[in-house]
Amino acid sequence: MKGIYGHVALLIASFVFIISFTYKIIHFYDISLTVFFRDLLIFIIIYNISKYFLRYIEQLFNNYRKIL
Repeated sequence: MKGIYGHVALLIASFVFIISFTYKIIHFYDISLTVFFRDLLIFIIIYNISKYFLRYIEQLFNNYRKIL
């Protein structure tokens, strides 16, 4: 399972971006460029945070597996 955390982080960030942007399109009917860039910034932040946490969770699992 080495390196799968990057793909899972991308999946989580993409899902949040799509849900957020779709909600704003349905709710407000009018999307400005600032709303898109705000959602893009949220995507980048969520991607980096989830990649960071998932990498360390994977390291914990690998270390636990080595102990056994």
